[in-house]
Amino acid sequence: MKGFGFLSGCILLAGYADAQQQPGRGAAYGDTVPLFIHTKVFENLTHTKNTFVFLSPAISVSIAESKDSVVTDALMSVAAKSMNPAQLLKVEFGVAPTGHTHLLWKSIAAGKLLLDTVLSENDSIQLLFRLKGHKRLLQQTILKRVAWIPEIAMIRTSPNPDSTNRKLVAKAVYENRNLPKGFRAVNDNTIQISAGNTLELGLRLRSLNKDSSIEYNITDVARNDMDKWIHAGHLITISRLSAGHAYRLLLRYPANGRIKPYSVIIDSWWWERWWAIALFFVAFAAIAIIVMLIIKEIKRKRTGRAIELAMEKSKKEQNKLDTHWLDNTLHAVLGFIRNNENELADEYLGKISKVLRDKLIHGERLLIPFKDDLKILTDYISSEQLKHSFQYHINVDPLLNIDSIQLPPLLWQPCLENAVKHGEYNGGGAIVIKIYAKEKGLIMEIRNPGKLMVPSFDAGRKFGISITQERVRGWNMANPGSPIHFDLKWVDNEVLTEFVFERWLE
Repeated sequence: MKGFGFLSGCILLAGYADAQQQPGRGAAYGDTVPLFIHTKVFENLTHTKNTFVFLSPAISVSIAESKDSVVTDALMSVAAKSMNPAQLLKVEFGVAPTGHTHLLWKSIAAGKLLLDTVLSENDSIQLLFRLKGHKRLLQQTILKRVAWIPEIAMIRTSPNPDSTNRKLVAKAVYENRNLPKGFRAVNDNTIQISAGNTLELGLRLRSLNKDSSIEYNITDVARNDMDKWIHAGHLITISRLSAGHAYRLLLRYPANGRIKPYSVIIDSWWWERWWAIALFFVAFAAIAIIVMLIIKEIKRKRTGRAIELAMEKSKKEQNKLDTHWLDNTLHAVLGFIRNNENELADEYLGKISKVLRDKLIHGERLLIPFKDDLKILTDYISSEQLKHSFQYHINVDPLLNIDSIQLPPLLWQPCLENAVKHGEYNGGGAIVIKIYAKEKGLIMEIRNPGKLMVPSFDAGRKFGISITQERVRGWNMANPGSPIHFDLKWVDNEVLTEFVFERWLE
């Protein structure tokens, strides 16, 4: 099929006469009337039939001359023998819609315009020819305008199209009614392809006089700005389609203006789809959780190790304190004996033996019942009263359930020992130990008259105070939900030692 640069196309049609219906009356009866039919787009195959199929609205028909054949672009099949001008003087013609028999017969002559009209889609008109004075038809030519629009018959997608291969495919589309390799049939108006592919469209083949009469337009639906119409053949190649976008594809024959719409949907890249995004999110969340768990485990191990070290150090310091206390105890007993205070020595040993026994029982435990710790405190301060002259009072809130409360053993010992040794009791003062509840916490206060021997609590200059600080720090590291606050200060000429067991009564 060849094309030419005119906006219109024309064909020299040799009308078909049924020789069996026509009597043999001279040369004219076996010849045909040569017609020159002028329109823009028509079907090439119709010149071998008595029906001429075309798409353009306007059409004109005249008697053909020999020079008309040079401007045609269709494959022509001229009748073996056409009437000459002298023979045409004996022929008359009539024009009527297809199927009508009542018409006005007119004479024809060479070069005369027989018909110039515009037909609606799917309408047809017929030209009838006969010899003057005869009723039987010499020739019948039907002119039919069809409502064809371009249609996609097959598609193929490829990530890396080959230009040489496209030429072979185009040839296959024109020459073969079967699907070329890799193509699939299209049965609806929606085409969906994977991202990153070039789209090849094979249009339904119709043998028209001008292949360039097919045009297409493709527009991104999101932009909604219509681009220009592009001339194309029966094979259209469209590339650079954005993933995740929808396009509107329009096809038309400019000759009739009818448009065939298609929807082209390009899938998103797999990593842009909802399930991939969800998978990424889940994977990221899982990795984040794993990293957090690893960090938490590392911190836990570090904290656990720090707690172990703190507890070990606390035990070592407590052992030092116990050794110091035992040394003081032995010296006290020796002092009683040297002073011949045997009864005091005996009483002192009785009390100290209870304290020592309870220390051995509870010394390795982190927590002991409050009543046991209170018993050790009472035995300890009463034994110290035998060595030093002071008074003491122990006030415990009667609403406290001393059987259910658990406390670290002997946390008070260094502070109480300092109160006994460094208190000023000449003015009749006393050591006051007060234990009570406050806002779901337990408070233990030790008050004694005198001056604070340690100017700063954080300085930790006293041996026993530093041990207490280490024990409190180790406990708080291991039990942040129930911390202990330790404070030592001078208030109203008294030394106040305070232990706050926060949230211990919940």
